[in-house]
Formats: sequence, structure tokens, C-alpha cells
Amino acid sequence: MTNTRFDPAQIARAALESSPHLPIRRIRVEATGAGLVISGRVESYFLKQMAQETVRDVAREISLSNRIEVGPAEERFEPVE
Repeated sequence: MTNTRFDPAQIARAALESSPHLPIRRIRVEATGAGLVISGRVESYFLKQMAQETVRDVAREISLSNRIEVGPAEERFEPVE
């Protein structure tokens, strides 16, 4: 028998991973007793809002906490030889 249990965190992750906005594909989704928490870092408030609305579209009846930080992308330094 197929398990048809509704997993909002998994559905939210799939929605973010299929977004045309590449930076929000890296956003983390965590299910808590109170609902969903999204977290991570993006470079603009627009991307923060897009991530939130992407999740809200697939999990309308669930509480959503947006803990995404806005700031410059983490810099990656090349090793000095």
C-alpha cells in the first residue's frame, strides 16, 4: 500500500529546488511542531520574499517562519600557493 502522508517540508523543499531563482534553491526547510521554518542566506530582500512565497504557495494552511538572512554571498577564497 502506498503511503500518502502529507509531508509539507518535503513539498516545500521540492518547490524551492525547482525555482527559476537559483539562489533560493539552497534555502533550508525544517518542520517543527509549530509549522515550517525556512532559513539560509540570499543577496536581496526580493529573493527572501520569493522563497517565502514559493513555500507559502505549497503549504498555505501551515505556519511559516522566515529566518532567511539578507546579505552578500559568502566569499570563497582560493588558497595562496
